[in-house]
Amino acid sequence: MFNIHGLTMFTRNRNYEFTEKTCSFIQQSKDLGCKNFVLHGSVRMGCLGDSEFKDFYEEDLKFLTPVVEYAKKLGVVCLLENGSYSLSSNLSFCEITSVPFYHIKLSKELGLGLVVDLGHAALSARWFNKTLNELLISYFESSITPIVVHLSDNFLENDDHVAIGEGKADVGVFSRVLTL
Repeated sequence: MFNIHGLTMFTRNRNYEFTEKTCSFIQQSKDLGCKNFVLHGSVRMGCLGDSEFKDFYEEDLKFLTPVVEYAKKLGVVCLLENGSYSLSSNLSFCEITSVPFYHIKLSKELGLGLVVDLGHAALSARWFNKTLNELLISYFESSITPIVVHLSDNFLENDDHVAIGEGKADVGVFSRVLTL
């Protein structure tokens, strides 16, 4: 099974172009015989408070709804990937789906599957002062299917996408996830 991954650049500016471009990628997925298409939540510069996340949740819901409806008409399943944080001093941003609560809530409300990027989850765990294992439990107990796992490692400041074991994420958790 393979997934077509939507371009993150279109999640930065939610507008008509975002919807049209994403729908064209979904059409390409169907044409290639791919049944899954990966979406991202919106990206925001700076670190956000809870009230801002609630506003961005509503915005994502508004813009993702027609995209998901289009995909369903074509028989393509949309999956929503968990977001990431950049904690570097020169660039700070986060995605609404960096917060597991909003990622799972948005997925359930739109009827989407989940993509759990373990590198992104490691960054979110650091941000929320949790262990990676604690954060992942919320995903695997969410009862959402399908759940697709994307394995990557990082140095816990940016989404570096380095090989497993080259970064600072808890590699033991990765091994446990693979046995689920």
